[in-house]
Amino acid sequence: ITTDKFKLPLSAQGTVGFSYDLSKNDYLSAEVSYSEFHRKTEREIVFENTGAAGALSGSYHSSFDAVSKKPAATLIYSHKFKDASELTLTADYVGSYNSNQYNTEDGSIGSNTENNTSAFTGYSKYSKRFKKRHSLNVGIQYLYINNEAISTDSKLVYDEKETKPFLSYSFNGNKIGLSTGLRAYLASIGGKSFNDAVPNASLSYYIDRRKGHILRTEYYMAVHRPSISQINPNAVFSDREIYIMVGNPDLDSYTSNNFSLSMNKFMLSANYSRADKAISSLIYPDDKGKLYQTFVNNAKKQNVTLVFNTNLYLWNKLSVNANFTYLYSEERIEGESSRNNVLNFSLVSNLMLPKGYSVNLILYGGTKKVVSYNATQKEPLYINFQVAKTITQRWRISFNVFDILNSNR
Repeated sequence: ITTDKFKLPLSAQGTVGFSYDLSKNDYLSAEVSYSEFHRKTEREIVFENTGAAGALSGSYHSSFDAVSKKPAATLIYSHKFKDASELTLTADYVGSYNSNQYNTEDGSIGSNTENNTSAFTGYSKYSKRFKKRHSLNVGIQYLYINNEAISTDSKLVYDEKETKPFLSYSFNGNKIGLSTGLRAYLASIGGKSFNDAVPNASLSYYIDRRKGHILRTEYYMAVHRPSISQINPNAVFSDREIYIMVGNPDLDSYTSNNFSLSMNKFMLSANYSRADKAISSLIYPDDKGKLYQTFVNNAKKQNVTLVFNTNLYLWNKLSVNANFTYLYSEERIEGESSRNNVLNFSLVSNLMLPKGYSVNLILYGGTKKVVSYNATQKEPLYINFQVAKTITQRWRISFNVFDILNSNR
């Protein structure tokens, strides 16, 4: 059982950008942004013996300071040819710096971790349509990430590179739509190679094209590679969770087969996913009751997801969006199974009142969150409320209350 008391010192966030039509066929845009976030937390953890072998009882107090900084920049250029084909070029840079200082119960520094990441993405795509019904897309995406992870007594620096060439074809008829494609993943993480090629295909039936009612079935193979944090063997304290993460540098990538069926008319969708030799995580305590998370590469996973979404607009004043997602997941590791049923929901409503006033209500939550193969976390229920007043076309004032029930305890 965890209880957090936290303070949020002064933070900053901002964005500036421009877009420009160089000519009637050439478009250019650029944007830069920066955000900085500070958080100071006091945490009390109480362990209760469940009767299992090795289970612990007692309490533990800790505190930590967290700092996050994120600069970013984006550049986009597109050109339309006379035959209606189009060339798009993009370049993105995203930086991320995170620092966490973990203080033990007696006030000494238990651990200090820093993670500094720079990521660059280049993207090029050529699109061409044939006889209005046929489309061809071909392109390539390049990703480069440099990561530097520093802990109290160790340092890890490595690069991640990925090249993704792709090719897709689509046909759009009066009642039938067909799409198929192939994408390759040529990657290297810390000097270890991951090479995969995955297909995809979809078939659509237009029930009512004018109203956007579509019945769609799809198959695609997805590649799941270990993230930088899952590979990093250094212990990293998570400022959002209750455990310390210890990565596994021997993790390998895996593929999953995914099938989906959706009905836009009723905003319903069903998805099934299956994977062997998947990456999963385990949570375990040490002799002092601290929780650790580690990763394995031998899980068999299957998931079933059902989604229902609806939008209502009533009396020309009230708009409501409701979403319900049900997830059944099953993992099997060395003959032992873990099964979970999860329901997530959200409700967003906006009421327009006379004289420029408006009232917004946001409610979202879930039954639980699957943290690892052997652990789940109860999800909070958030209720956020806003009252706003539009003064002029350029000025608006609002009053906000977040997490009304204080359910994030």
